[in-house]
Amino acid sequence: MPSCIECYPLCSACTGTANLECTACKNDPSIYSTTPTPSLGCECSSYYYYSNNIRYCDDCYGLCVTCNGPTNTDCPDQVCKNSPGVITIAGGCACNTSYYYYNSSTRNCETCHPICVQCSGPTNSECSSCISHATVEPTPIGCKCKDPYYYNTITQ
Repeated sequence: MPSCIECYPLCSACTGTANLECTACKNDPSIYSTTPTPSLGCECSSYYYYSNNIRYCDDCYGLCVTCNGPTNTDCPDQVCKNSPGVITIAGGCACNTSYYYYNSSTRNCETCHPICVQCSGPTNSECSSCISHATVEPTPIGCKCKDPYYYNTITQ
């Protein structure tokens, strides 16, 4: 019995169910273009990947320019954002743990508080190690200078 079959999820019009059978792509920022390419059909834009779970383009992990799925942290091409603190690691991208932490709100590596040598976020004062003569403590800046030292905010 004849029936209507849904197009590939990124298509707004098609001749079949496969990506390459799209004749037009949906108008959405997560989709590369409204015009399918001959070799790739409709595809996700940079910073997105096709998720089989939601059957649509989903955000890559904030530091990856491209990711291949099945999850947003799979960045095998290791194409990382060109931003301060971003480094390439095996299988993906990460923040350089010396002086940077990942801020999920801004989707970037942010600098730790100057008294921190390493921090983990979610704020710049979540120190995991401190400068010389300071120890990690639950203070507004994450580290406390040991006696007889004090924290000098003036750079010389």
